[in-house]
Amino acid sequence: MKRCTKCGVEKPRTDFFVRRASKDGLGRLCKLCDKVRVKEWCKANSDKRKIIVDKYRFANPEKVAKNSSDWGKANPKKRRATYKRWALANPDAVAANTLERRAHEKQANVKWANQEAIKMIYKEATRLTKKTGIKHHVDHFYPLRGKTVSGLHVEFNLQAIPAIENLKKGNRLAGSEI
Repeated sequence: MKRCTKCGVEKPRTDFFVRRASKDGLGRLCKLCDKVRVKEWCKANSDKRKIIVDKYRFANPEKVAKNSSDWGKANPKKRRATYKRWALANPDAVAANTLERRAHEKQANVKWANQEAIKMIYKEATRLTKKTGIKHHVDHFYPLRGKTVSGLHVEFNLQAIPAIENLKKGNRLAGSEI
């Protein structure tokens, strides 16, 4: 048992954060009081906090990206809700992203592509959605804007897959975990 120096309540040692510099190896505040303290500091020092966070993100882009990806995989509903809030608050950015994607799709279109076959793949996705009740998307097996390889908007590069799989895949090559 240990007493919190802020609230004065005696609590189990598991209710304190580890602090190796202290004699007992625990922080002086219980976890609840410490979280309140950090929240208050962040509110009072939002400019300093932003600088600290920006420095960390700039110095550790891989860690930040991996943590974000891991969190998104663990919390798909929260991720969608967060994106919806962002999209509502940033309609100009959403429009810009959409225009950029469409422009890139136009560049990925080729004259020799079989437009009838492409339309059939889109019809197949609609048919599968109606038949199974699971939303299906038309996916580019090789993404149009991939990091290592870019595909074309042609019938050989399209597939009808469940929407959840397409959203998980993102802008990566099918089957790749990169």
